[in-house]
Amino acid sequence: MENEAVFAPHQRKGIIVHLLIILALMVGTGMGFYQVAIAETGYGFVLYLLLTLLLLGLLPLVIYRLYALRNASYVIEREGLRLRWGLRRVQIPMDEILWAHLASDLKKPVHLPQVRWPGAVLGTRRQADHVEMEFMCSESSNLVLIAATGRSYAISPVQPEAFIHSFERFIEMGSLSPLPAVSIYPVILARQIWEDRVGRALLFGGLWMGIVLLVWVSLLIPNRQQVYLGFRPDASPGDQVPAPRLFLLPMVNSFFLVANTVVGLFLFRQEGSRPTAYLLWGMNILTSILFLGGVFFLLSAGS
Repeated sequence: MENEAVFAPHQRKGIIVHLLIILALMVGTGMGFYQVAIAETGYGFVLYLLLTLLLLGLLPLVIYRLYALRNASYVIEREGLRLRWGLRRVQIPMDEILWAHLASDLKKPVHLPQVRWPGAVLGTRRQADHVEMEFMCSESSNLVLIAATGRSYAISPVQPEAFIHSFERFIEMGSLSPLPAVSIYPVILARQIWEDRVGRALLFGGLWMGIVLLVWVSLLIPNRQQVYLGFRPDASPGDQVPAPRLFLLPMVNSFFLVANTVVGLFLFRQEGSRPTAYLLWGMNILTSILFLGGVFFLLSAGS
């Protein structure tokens, strides 16, 4: 007899949606960079700048949601239930599970999270019985509801009837040594980084250097009408451009900062890959220093 039954959520539609969103954000960010590069000073420039930074900030969130969907699983065993959605993990001892039913079998409607899309029906919502229900689903239909001591869960296995059948089979067998109750949130990773001196220093060092670059450029622009942006092959300064275009340097630096930080976060989770995470976060500091040097030389060319 099998010791466990592994189920996964519907993924195909969610993966396609997330990939389309990622593509749209990347295209939007690229167009934003271009518009900032050609826009004149004024409200248009500020609008393009803010929109580009917003799209760039949303990109890691959607990438994480895609990663979480691809690594989601629902595992039933004799000793309990294990739920995984990205960095979110839950272990429920079998003796703490009150019941598990198809949502369609219940009379009361399920209140879904207000912000959701295919592949990411996530979050916590209070139900009609005043019980908090946590959603770890890829779709809004064919849900399985699990009531445990203190909280309920909603999941969306590909075969909901087979999930219920497996749950009933394992619960009839009885639990000899229930799983320890575990509830891990993604914020645990932030705590681990904070407790790691090297990782904390490199990560926050890169962030502060990026802020220094952005603040410095922000203070320089009001005092200048035009600046040189680049050099010709003979090392002479290029054409002058409106001073606000100097914001392109901290924006490009922010792109590398976000990319290196996100990839480093995934690598940091495993002990063996932490040196690579340190390397990426160290590159954030180096890249910011190079852009600071670039701003200095561009300003020196105009003096």
